[in-house]
Amino acid sequence: MCSFLEGPLKDLTSVTEEISRLQSMIDDAINRREKLQHFIDAHLALLSPARRLHEDIVREVFTATLPSTRNATISSDEAPLLLCRVCKSWRAVALSTPQLWASFHIVVTPPPNFERLMTLVETWLTRSGSVPLDISMVYSMASDWNWDVSPLLETFASVSHRWKNVHLTLPNTAAHALGGLTSNDVPQLRSIGLCPPSQDEQNIIGDWPLDFLATKTLRRVTFTGTCSFAFSAISWGTLTCLESSNNALW
Repeated sequence: MCSFLEGPLKDLTSVTEEISRLQSMIDDAINRREKLQHFIDAHLALLSPARRLHEDIVREVFTATLPSTRNATISSDEAPLLLCRVCKSWRAVALSTPQLWASFHIVVTPPPNFERLMTLVETWLTRSGSVPLDISMVYSMASDWNWDVSPLLETFASVSHRWKNVHLTLPNTAAHALGGLTSNDVPQLRSIGLCPPSQDEQNIIGDWPLDFLATKTLRRVTFTGTCSFAFSAISWGTLTCLESSNNALW
């Protein structure tokens, strides 16, 4: 019986070896094909019409990708950060376009992540150059609002000369960070929104005067809670809209 199977066993071994050899050749061919395809795709990309667009046109297209009904979030899932992930040339254009970074919405995170948030905000402000700013800030649901966010508000205050449309969650414990601003510090401010971080703190400003509200460029004020900030500071003659919570007053 064993002698009877010697021939088939040898044939099986030979066929197995042949399959292994052929599989190795196929694997090698697949590898070479993938390298060639990658080489071809890379060079075809260089010939893409998008590559031949003038940089100014690319900037206009990039700017049009920003959200139209809200400020951009500091997220890699949307412009402008998403544009930086496409290719090296697009990243260079995005980083050199201040308008892309002049609008941002941030969610204040708990203290363990606050330092990273500060770094992101400072980077964003640097990239925005001298362009007027649209800023909005809220607290995350997981965040304990009763801790000091003064460093963040002080960073915003340092660029107040570029404020255009600003909406801030402002606890009493940090309101002093804006207390020193005057109308001369906000020459471009068009609208401002102020609200407390929670229902427990309805007096959003407390005893801190906001003299900068006297700027004659201000057109819209929105507030939530008890407004004990100095309404006398507002330039009423130039204001066109005043809102309390969801009810328009003027």
